[in-house]
Amino acid sequence: DGLVLVGTSNGEVIALAAGDGKERWRSQVNSEVLAPPAARDGVVVVATGDGHLFGLDSADGARKWSVERDVPTLSLRGGSAPLTTATHAVHGFADGHLMAVDLATGREAWDTPIVQPRGRTELERMVDADCEPVIEGSSVFAATFQGRISGIDLASGSVAWARDFSCNSALAADSFNVYASDVNDKVAAFDLRSGVVYWEQEGLKGRHLTAPAALG
Repeated sequence: DGLVLVGTSNGEVIALAAGDGKERWRSQVNSEVLAPPAARDGVVVVATGDGHLFGLDSADGARKWSVERDVPTLSLRGGSAPLTTATHAVHGFADGHLMAVDLATGREAWDTPIVQPRGRTELERMVDADCEPVIEGSSVFAATFQGRISGIDLASGSVAWARDFSCNSALAADSFNVYASDVNDKVAAFDLRSGVVYWEQEGLKGRHLTAPAALG
């Protein structure tokens, strides 16, 4: 939408003109913004640390809609950037759910649990969906900390496949596989359609990997 968007720890969203860097507007949201906002078709989508997802008008920053999910007592600090399609905004929350809402109105299209929390302690039950999802074709692929990686139908939210996997960084995909690095720095490639592990690379363990990227 011709904007450079910045979120701050004070809960401000600042929009700069992409051409010359001049400030267009700034808007206040409920809590700190820990992931980059996304803009598409007149709507700026912002995720905040208190479990809110906001839709702001890209022309002036006015609030158009908001969605809220409860944040668990204990969660990872951080969050994934929202994804947008022509009609929807898709975002993973700290309770392990992936949600799609109508981009124009914020009305819920579907709400899918990637994983259900397990364990006796709050630490064991942390399942933040902080891995930035990726859209490839008609599916969205998402993963959680101490949870699973899943292939989810973008239209209905139904889960096509799921595999145990603990991840807290962004995913990558091409026309064959979805790629992820786990919390132990193992890199794996999962078949897009079935979730079968095509290969695993454990030679980078302990190197504090960033998110993978697919090239060529």
